[in-house]
Amino acid sequence: MAKTALYRHFDKFGTLLYVGIAGDLRKRDKQHAVGAAFAGEIATTQTEWFDERGEAISAERRAILKERPIYNSQKYTGSPSANSGWRKFMSDRSDEMGLSLRALSLSAGLSESYAPGGLKGHRDPQLSKFIALCRVLEIDPATAFSHVVLESEDPPQ
Repeated sequence: MAKTALYRHFDKFGTLLYVGIAGDLRKRDKQHAVGAAFAGEIATTQTEWFDERGEAISAERRAILKERPIYNSQKYTGSPSANSGWRKFMSDRSDEMGLSLRALSLSAGLSESYAPGGLKGHRDPQLSKFIALCRVLEIDPATAFSHVVLESEDPPQ
């Protein structure tokens, strides 16, 4: 059986950008180079090899949950509902400021449907758009992100 790589991409400051697994690391690197938002930020990569893909999947899940890479989606924690975590925090802040979610979107220079969709759990925001929303809400992105609620540490396989 082929080995599976668990890789971590870091930027030039040592910030963890992304954690992933791949059977063919060269192929995956090429995919990131053309399609990943963080591709231009990668300065170094650390790689661990696993004999079993299942071991790599478990290690990836633990790394994402514990190390919080900034570009990974919440594929192992589930999408938090609009009633929990950072979505609720940002939605409540918008209410406090008297901004509708549509007005929040427009104030951030986004389409008027962006915040309603993102804060109601219909999509995860891109980092740049998340930061734009935080600026309008006058909150530090790290403060908003710290409100992430982990739904489960043991997702279904």
